[in-house]
Amino acid sequence: MHNRKLIKMSLLSRVLSKQHLVLSNRCRPELFAAIFSANKSSGSAQKQMDDFWAKNKSVNRPMSPHLTVYKPQLTSMLSITHRATGIALAALTSGFAFSTLLPGTAVAPILAFAESLHSSWLGSGFLLDLKFIVAWPLIFHSINGLRHLMWDRASGLKIAEVYQSGWFVLALSALLAVIFILPWNKINQK
Repeated sequence: MHNRKLIKMSLLSRVLSKQHLVLSNRCRPELFAAIFSANKSSGSAQKQMDDFWAKNKSVNRPMSPHLTVYKPQLTSMLSITHRATGIALAALTSGFAFSTLLPGTAVAPILAFAESLHSSWLGSGFLLDLKFIVAWPLIFHSINGLRHLMWDRASGLKIAEVYQSGWFVLALSALLAVIFILPWNKINQK
């Protein structure tokens, strides 16, 4: 027990002394830089890292974790999809907002394009697919965001619950996307 106290006190004194150096040497940055660069330039940690990466490169090992190493799981795929939909939605929303600032652009050309697409040989089926491609990421990202908020409350974190809520998010987002695009198609046909 006595040794643990000494170790803790030693670690605490090291941290405090480094903080003291940071605070007391603000007016003398060259001294502070020299002390810490001496520790960095010892090279042992850097040499170990270089040796590690050289060995991995020589035996042709992939970086880990890597998508080709692990079997895809529902949890990892939903995480990747959540991030991708968030990035895509932010980019598309920003792009659309920016395009309205350009001279000669407005919402009317988009509506005219949709109407010409609806009456083309591609038909309303293709337009439904496009609507789903726009609706699903928004709905998925929103519902999965609610799932993450539930996790922030420490609810549903058991592995069985995580998978159950993951499948629920996928099913509900697909169902809601279909529901949201169908009424618009019926209105356009009238």
